[in-house]
Amino acid sequence: MCRLRARGLTYERIADQLGISRGNTCEAVERAIADIVRRPAEQGFASRS
Repeated sequence: MCRLRARGLTYERIADQLGISRGNTCEAVERAIADIVRRPAEQGFASRS
């Protein structure tokens, strides 16, 4: 979903393509972005231990 969003598709268009609600699409993209940001931070903390 993040790749589709990065290509400029709207949440509505992504939802239509995947057959899910716009709200679920938005939440899934937000979770994915948060996970992408969190992983490097966690890796950085692990390497400092």
